[in-house]
Amino acid sequence: MEKAITIKVLIENDQLFEETFQPNQKIQVILNKLKAKLKIDLDERTLRREDSTEIKDYNATIEDLGIYDRETLNFYKKTSKPDRDERFA
Repeated sequence: MEKAITIKVLIENDQLFEETFQPNQKIQVILNKLKAKLKIDLDERTLRREDSTEIKDYNATIEDLGIYDRETLNFYKKTSKPDRDERFA
């Protein structure tokens, strides 16, 4: 069996979730545990790697994505971009 790895997830307001996972587990498992522990809404959020690459496929495994031991993921609320017609004051 593969060695378990620890993954950290940083959420806005400096909340940090840390858990150990098997590399063959899906990204969705991380989010399910995060939701259960921190009671946060998963909708309208984006999951990103340390290098800011967005993780879009939550059915991919940790191993498939090459997430490494002790990596910190970021799970922030999606921000809406202003309309092009809106001008900055």
